[in-house]
Amino acid sequence: MNAAETSHLALPPPHSNHSPLSRYNRITRTISLPDLEATCKVLQVTPSSIFRTVWAILLQQYTRSDYVIFGSVVSGRDTNVDGVEKIVGMLINTVPILVQVQPTTHLADLILKVHGISSHAAHHSHCSLIDIKKWANVVQGVDLFDSIMVYENYPSSQVFEQKQRPFSIDIEVAPNDANFHVSISSNALEVDKRYVEFIADRFVFIAKSIATLDVQNIMVESLDQPTGIEKSLIESTCFGPQAPLNYELLHHAFEARAISHPDARAVEHEHVWISYGELNARANILAYELADIGVCVGSRVAVVMKRCLEFIISLLAVLKAGGTIIPLDATFPQNRISAVIYDSKAMCVVTTKAHKRALKDISNQIICVGIDKILSRKYLSEPPNVTRNDEAIVLFTSGSTGQPKGVVILHEGAVNVMTHRTRSIGITEGARVLQFLAIGFDMCQWEIWGALSNGATLVLRDENALHSVSTVDVLICTPTGLGLIGNPSDFPKLKYVTVGGEPLPKTLKDLWAPIVCLINCCGPSECSIMSHSNQQFVDVEVNVGKPIPNVNCYVLDKLQRQVPVGVPGELYIGGIGVSPGYINLYDETTSKFVLDPFRSPHNTFKMYRSGDLARLLPNGHFEILGRQDSQVKLKGYRIELDEVANAIMSHPRVVAAAAIVKKASHLVGFFTPANIEISELHDVVASLLPVYMVPAVWVGLDEMPQNTNGKIDKKALESLDVVLDVEELETDAEKRMAAVWAQVLGVDVSKIGRQTSFFSLGGDSISSVNVVSLCRKIGLSISVAQLVKAATLENVAAMANVRELMEYPAVVLSNAITEAVAARLSSLVINECVVYPVTPMQRSMLRKTMENQEAWQVQTILPMANDMDASVLREAFKTVVESHELLRTSFALVDDTFYQVISTKARDLDVTLAEVSHLNDFLALDWARGFRIGDTYWIRLAIISDSSNQRHAVLTVHHALYDGWSLPLITADILNAYHGHPQVLRPPFRRVVEYIEATKDTHREFWTSYLDGVPNKRLLNWTSSINVEDGPSDAYFDLGSTLSIVHLTKSANDMDVSMSTVLQFAWAATLRHFSHENVVVFGQVMANRSIPVNDVDSIIGPAINCVPCRVDFDDCLDLETQLQRFQTESSAVLAHSFAELDDIQTWCGLDKPLAETRFSFQNLPVDKDGVGGFEHVSLQKRRNVREDTFSFVLEVVPTSKTDLHFCCAFDSEKFTRTHAQEILTAYNHALVSIVGGAMLLEHI
Repeated sequence: MNAAETSHLALPPPHSNHSPLSRYNRITRTISLPDLEATCKVLQVTPSSIFRTVWAILLQQYTRSDYVIFGSVVSGRDTNVDGVEKIVGMLINTVPILVQVQPTTHLADLILKVHGISSHAAHHSHCSLIDIKKWANVVQGVDLFDSIMVYENYPSSQVFEQKQRPFSIDIEVAPNDANFHVSISSNALEVDKRYVEFIADRFVFIAKSIATLDVQNIMVESLDQPTGIEKSLIESTCFGPQAPLNYELLHHAFEARAISHPDARAVEHEHVWISYGELNARANILAYELADIGVCVGSRVAVVMKRCLEFIISLLAVLKAGGTIIPLDATFPQNRISAVIYDSKAMCVVTTKAHKRALKDISNQIICVGIDKILSRKYLSEPPNVTRNDEAIVLFTSGSTGQPKGVVILHEGAVNVMTHRTRSIGITEGARVLQFLAIGFDMCQWEIWGALSNGATLVLRDENALHSVSTVDVLICTPTGLGLIGNPSDFPKLKYVTVGGEPLPKTLKDLWAPIVCLINCCGPSECSIMSHSNQQFVDVEVNVGKPIPNVNCYVLDKLQRQVPVGVPGELYIGGIGVSPGYINLYDETTSKFVLDPFRSPHNTFKMYRSGDLARLLPNGHFEILGRQDSQVKLKGYRIELDEVANAIMSHPRVVAAAAIVKKASHLVGFFTPANIEISELHDVVASLLPVYMVPAVWVGLDEMPQNTNGKIDKKALESLDVVLDVEELETDAEKRMAAVWAQVLGVDVSKIGRQTSFFSLGGDSISSVNVVSLCRKIGLSISVAQLVKAATLENVAAMANVRELMEYPAVVLSNAITEAVAARLSSLVINECVVYPVTPMQRSMLRKTMENQEAWQVQTILPMANDMDASVLREAFKTVVESHELLRTSFALVDDTFYQVISTKARDLDVTLAEVSHLNDFLALDWARGFRIGDTYWIRLAIISDSSNQRHAVLTVHHALYDGWSLPLITADILNAYHGHPQVLRPPFRRVVEYIEATKDTHREFWTSYLDGVPNKRLLNWTSSINVEDGPSDAYFDLGSTLSIVHLTKSANDMDVSMSTVLQFAWAATLRHFSHENVVVFGQVMANRSIPVNDVDSIIGPAINCVPCRVDFDDCLDLETQLQRFQTESSAVLAHSFAELDDIQTWCGLDKPLAETRFSFQNLPVDKDGVGGFEHVSLQKRRNVREDTFSFVLEVVPTSKTDLHFCCAFDSEKFTRTHAQEILTAYNHALVSIVGGAMLLEHI
């Protein structure tokens, strides 16, 4: 059990001012399920398993976690005690049910999984929750689960009557014939009753769906939909009302005001003011000058100034000329200003005389504006041809890379905000509105255009910000800025305060809401600055209200599915204000601006991924919970940093707070002011959050650092020196081993500690080979078996011996053998040859080849481009054969013993040139040719031209010369030679043979011990309703896995085992299903690229071998323990992987084959489709499984970075394709069960 992988329900509690009438709420429903009994019979499960599945699905919908856990009340009468059903007394107990609920799982599979887990849990129902939490390593103070399920299939008098259980939600299901009474009780202090109503409706919907739908074909995700009131609520609140725009362009409302009220005060700065009419006239004059130098529709103009009257004149002038405003604060660093102008391709710069000198090196066209200087009396003869779909503003915001990114705002989006969300925040005719925020901040534009569009006076703040606040009616700022202003009673003139850009702390809301009209808003630059706003009240939780007119918004999960009401998700915003995207950032634009699937079908409307965490409340308002990128994972637990900061803000004296993670190991809480007792802060936060979310380090600051936009500067906090206790690597071997792991696995070495597991970092069988290889190069010696067994860095480093690899003696055969071989191969000159033994796998392949010359070969094809030189390719092939002695090897049989005969040079090596009608004609002939004992070469190349003049190079090679690891090395070497690159120096395959010969005497003792106690019954009971004689003769079948490699890898990592271990164990579980034996044996193909031979990973040759794999099932152990035990036991096989199957069978005294099936996982270091353009031909239908010693052969093959494929070949006299499909389906089910965390092994 891994409690860290689960998430608890995160539903909002009732408002603190609304005290519930009772401690518990209770909601009841009655469900009529006449078809439920039939469903149970089909699946062979109980109704209780169905309802537990319903609850598991509901928890997945509400937690959005694939792993859910809940308590289940069991009768306690399932224990193995005689007469337990007659015992007087209460035996019931609550046990945890942990289930993986993947949305893409079939309902039937999930029901069976829950049934198996429940059955297994019932056998251990005597265990206490305290013990279970201790065994599961759950942090003290953290609940294992927060909901409990009771199915009353035992006397109702035994059910808890008192609702004093410490769970957020209890659900009881009581059967009554075909009706089921559902009662959902909730802790009224923890969960708002309205959410429980929605849960009850969904529970009824899912239960009815399971009972009436085809559970075999329905996916879990299809049940994730709202019903009833919840559905109506979502549909009515996601779309703001449709309303017309009063003006076409952003500045048109101002121009109308300038005509109707020319003498009204428009802008004021430091006791100087300008009227609407004069502001309009001056803007018109500057607009003429801009148009005169070419500013028009599509021209971007940078306005670089400090806060002044000229700034407002310039903004208006740019729009009047048809251009796009790029507002920039002159106090910004010159490098930033230069980068923005360059990135935006600004046509010119408008500034004041004070800044012209500083900007002269940035732009060739600089226009200076002076409030007292009338540049001309000329006006634009006619307005430019600008539409609402043209650019109005480009705002540059901070980017994640450190470089600012430009966001385009169109006229229609800006006009929509100014039309529909300015009067509600107090910006009306005659009101005094403070321009408080930084010039470059997006909300600054709201201040400016909101005031000028509605006849208000825009007051530009001076150096004394507090004085400026005291003179206005309307203030717009960030919550951090508002917290620094002081007490609202100090500003009697202030009537409206609007905050945005950050979450609004409750304490700040409760301070200001009684005194002023406090508006909380949200909306990123990417959505024209504003999408939501709402007045705040003391007795209502902080929220941002509903979408403004012409705006849509949705709360979605990671797969862009709507989440239930009350569940956190990412806020997506659509509608009229969505920006076209970022300037010069195509990839980021594509990822953040996506198609809106919730508007009319086949539309091209976009919605913006805000990155904000939000949820929809039952009253139709949206609550912003923080930033999605503030979620971190620390010590296995997911932590929302904004949630921690909000908890710190709950202390009555805290003005500002933030939380960060330092060095990936400690949670740090920052707070102001600095004189608050840390013990008080700790107690407050601990009372609100789980213990793992309480900061381990506290830092008090006199003032919280702010960025230019008035928000808390978290980068500044991260740069502060905070003393942390960091786990240190101790020995030199640990540091060197950590460096190897980091290089192979691509992780930061600083994240590797002494207790870090190799497999938890993503290690697998291939990466372990690479670790062993790299260790040897730096003088550390460790085998894959040792690495697998030791697992943690501390143990692995301790096992690594600093020593040189052993040298193995050359194999010298007798003269009699050499002469006998020479007699068999008359075409070779024996003095120019070296005779060596073959490997066990070569011997098996050669035996089958003698029976069938088409056995154990492969064809690979290289489509040749028109400019590819056939003669150069032919010479390249000869060069490679000349360079690698194994490719010059033939085979001989003397006295029933095979030998490989290595020629010292390539002789009479020819390349076939042929013309055919179709490539397949040649492939068939070449395949039929095969290989025979006595052939000089067991590799050949042909260059084929077909009737369409398309040329192909066909490389045919026998498996006795290659394996899956080395075939790509051969093709790569050929293409390297073709391109004139030097040949890679590779050790000869003889080094592997020498290792085999030197170590073979150690195998017998190991294998007799390893297989001790294996039953002398190896044939399985392959049950099927299909008669073999009735099936097709095609002896091959393949099936795509329903699991992705990503999920499989993650599951393996979580259990500290390799992916190949999981795949093998699943096959063993499949064999157990058919054999009904607790000990199963199958053949496993070993890559053997980790043997202690120098540079074995670069050797060309068939290092593979097939040896038995034994799995002992023990139902008393959980799945993770079983997997880890199997991996440890299997690691011992690595040192004895070159034994021959026949020898092992003889040593063990077995009179039947060791195994009927063979398993292999094609986990290769390069793409399975070859290297550099060679393609492997699919030859399954040409190859008969009888060339093997197994009647059923399974290969698991990655077909991409995400997909797995199961390919099987079988003896057509024993199996049909229907058999094969049943077996592969059972194997897939076993894998799904393992990844799903099945607890009961016999149900895998």
